[in-house]
Amino acid sequence: MKKRLLCLLLAALMLLSMLTACSKPPAQEETPKDAPSESTDDPSAPASETSDEISPAPDLSGRTITLLTTDTWVQGITLSSILPRFQQIEERTGCKIVWETAPSGSDYDTVVQTRLTGDASDCPDVIMMSTSTSTLAKYIGEDLLYDITKAYDVCPNIEKFYNEYQPDLKGSFTYNDGGIYNLLANTYLHPEDQGKIVSMGGDNAIWYRADIAEKLGFTSYPKTIDELHDLLLAVKENYPDMIPMHMWDWSCWESARIFTSAYNLHFNNEQSGSFFYPDATGKVQYEPATEAAKEWLTEMHKWYEEGLIVVGSTEDEKIGAASNGILFSDFYANVIGTCEASAKEKDPDARFMYMPFPSKDGYGQPTIEPRATFSNSFVIVNNGDEEQCRAALQLLDYAFFSRYGICSERAGVEGEGWSFDENGNFVPNEDFIRALKNNEIVLQATGANIHFNGPTIQDAEVEQIWNDANKKVEEDMGKTSVMSEEQKDNWKEINAINCSYYVPAYPTMYFSDEDLATYNALAADLGTFTDEMLEKFILGSADLANFQTEFVDVLYNRLHLQDALDIQQKYYDNYLANSAN
Repeated sequence: MKKRLLCLLLAALMLLSMLTACSKPPAQEETPKDAPSESTDDPSAPASETSDEISPAPDLSGRTITLLTTDTWVQGITLSSILPRFQQIEERTGCKIVWETAPSGSDYDTVVQTRLTGDASDCPDVIMMSTSTSTLAKYIGEDLLYDITKAYDVCPNIEKFYNEYQPDLKGSFTYNDGGIYNLLANTYLHPEDQGKIVSMGGDNAIWYRADIAEKLGFTSYPKTIDELHDLLLAVKENYPDMIPMHMWDWSCWESARIFTSAYNLHFNNEQSGSFFYPDATGKVQYEPATEAAKEWLTEMHKWYEEGLIVVGSTEDEKIGAASNGILFSDFYANVIGTCEASAKEKDPDARFMYMPFPSKDGYGQPTIEPRATFSNSFVIVNNGDEEQCRAALQLLDYAFFSRYGICSERAGVEGEGWSFDENGNFVPNEDFIRALKNNEIVLQATGANIHFNGPTIQDAEVEQIWNDANKKVEEDMGKTSVMSEEQKDNWKEINAINCSYYVPAYPTMYFSDEDLATYNALAADLGTFTDEMLEKFILGSADLANFQTEFVDVLYNRLHLQDALDIQQKYYDNYLANSAN
């Protein structure tokens, strides 16, 4: 194992210079001298269980499964190379995995269409494609995609995922004929897992200058809209050179949506994806046209008029504003260290902390569950070979949905980055973590955490064990995280508060061709007009006194909102029925 691991580390380090990160990485440190060594396990300790005992591999001997997708997002690491994680899957299943990659965007969609509608003998077995309902409906209608519910007997982990763990997603992915034709790209194993994982995502919290708030008499973070407003006003009055609130998005209304949850609205982040949402009775609402939306807009307009809100555009502007200002919306939390360091150059007492999304009167208002992404999914091509379709599902079931698959996606090759103990628990290899610390490319070179448009199922228990192991290794090495212990504890508290009142995102639904054509003819104008008016109301170029006549009445009378609502209601009722079955 030592030789294999050391070779892997050397190869990964050669790739490191090619890596281009999506966000600003932490300062790189030299790989520690105490790299992984030969195992010195106590021979008296219980032997680890094998993956096949806990998560049996299917026998796919002699099969070749071809998968078409875009490539990884990590420069220098490609799916078509022999990544050890997938090599291990090949060894255990006896199946040869062939990756085909194509450029993303419209070019990729063209490739998919060409391959699906061309020579069946030359078509991949599995294709990553957009979950656009119109695209999927077209291919389903032409009988080009395989219904995975026909093969639940060979993909037990997928069956359990939809029927036991994620029935809401089952409802979203169930087509009008009762079949399920796609496997989503990225979500948690259990719906409640979001609340268990201490992540650093930017959609989960707001951060602020706690030191300034304390100097102004705010001993705790604001819990309500009114308390937050009072803090922002105090900053403006006492620190005139600071920006009370720097918003991260490209428009006022898009930034201000993080406060919609205070008004029982559900379009507070990008993942919500829709202005439609059902009320408590199951009646679908167009939420921007409600009195609750008017109340939210009124508050945001007041903040804008009082000079409490400034919208930035570039990342440098955002970081600069955050280092100087009191509140920085929800821009990615991984730059908090950069902002704090910049602020400390001007004020050694500068200290950033987190606060939850405020409500009208404390806690309990909904936020949209941020991690059920449907942007892409895997489909099985219905190539006329039933056994090949079933084999492809078996491979995906094991590689991504099994306990082995979930653990290997997180920590790479079993036996090197992790193992199962005698009770079937996930156990990270601390020597491996020590070698890869501050060098993510080492892990990614195994095929783990490579960020590609295929199924990625996260388990809260596995994630937390991995995070705890990383923290322990950091402490053993005398390293300090970008976040202080105070910030980590604060984040755990805030994350738990926000997660305690997540609600499901509005489902993906499949319209008939006729209904889809009608809806699409309405949706573009409805969306454009809504975006324009929300911005105008906040900036004051439209008078909220005319909310009904200049906005709501136009939506219904000129843009035919009721017709769109009727279509949404029809398929939402269908979704509820599919989720219940």
